[in-house]
Amino acid sequence: MRIGNVEITGKAALAPMAGVADRAFRKICMDHGAACVIGEMVSAKGLTYGDRKSAELLELDEDIRPAAIQLFGDDPAIMAQAAKQALDFHPDWIDINFGCPVKKVAGKGAGAGLLRDVPRMLAITKAVKDAVKTPVTVKTRLGWDDNSKIIVDLAEALQDCGISALSIHGRTRAQMYTGEADWTLIGEVKNNPRMHIPIIGNGDVCTPERAKECFETYLTLSEKYEEDEVTDIICEECGRNMVIKYGPHGKFLACPGYPECKNTMPLVVETKATCPVCGGKVIEKKSKRGFAFYGCGNYPECNFMTWDKPTDDLCPQCGKSLFKRKG
Repeated sequence: MRIGNVEITGKAALAPMAGVADRAFRKICMDHGAACVIGEMVSAKGLTYGDRKSAELLELDEDIRPAAIQLFGDDPAIMAQAAKQALDFHPDWIDINFGCPVKKVAGKGAGAGLLRDVPRMLAITKAVKDAVKTPVTVKTRLGWDDNSKIIVDLAEALQDCGISALSIHGRTRAQMYTGEADWTLIGEVKNNPRMHIPIIGNGDVCTPERAKECFETYLTLSEKYEEDEVTDIICEECGRNMVIKYGPHGKFLACPGYPECKNTMPLVVETKATCPVCGGKVIEKKSKRGFAFYGCGNYPECNFMTWDKPTDDLCPQCGKSLFKRKG
């Protein structure tokens, strides 16, 4: 696994834990085979305000590598400044905490509190990524509660911000540390062909046997390509016939060369209707959130697009295809 330009050997890493993952504990874990370590989370405001204790938490030892620094906060500008200051401690990468559930963090709009304000979460991620050349990663949870498990969509959005890896704790913020970690959505993110960054699972890994089970069940890519329907559409990246895959938002086309070739595209279905603008074929597409919409097959030359479903009927007055209006 690579995080930016950092090579990670091994499959088990030390999770960042406030009050636990100090320098001594990190060394113990590294001596016992941890592939990498992440320090205790540090307040971006405390760091930028010159707090001595915050700076002390950032200290890294050269013999305990690879090692990352984790920051938390609710303000993009302050987080960006803190990331720049953190570079003075020479971390291999910087991790952003969007998963801490405790009230004094999440209740103030930082940590897991940002699961209720995704635009701000993405703004913070972009600000930190733009501020430093060091790789940037994120750790978060499945969602705020059982009614808002947004991690599948959120993972793609965070990847679009330029992060180099994503760690997911298999609980919601509402669960805190109660109940059991749910790894099924972690596996769904991992097996989403649109994801190309490393996905790291977290939660209730307390024995070697459980670690092996989680890795093999949820973090190993599904070997399902040979069962997928092969199409006549050729992948522009490597020349193979693309296959129809089934993801969280419905069908889409993917290259069977994954993970070497990560080319994917929306699955388009040709309808019997004709474009009212240029006379071309109307095709059905899927939006990023899985909703059907209809556009001209001659795109981008013709930009016709509608949410109204085309019918097989023609207008008796002009002879053009009729569309069934929503609502």
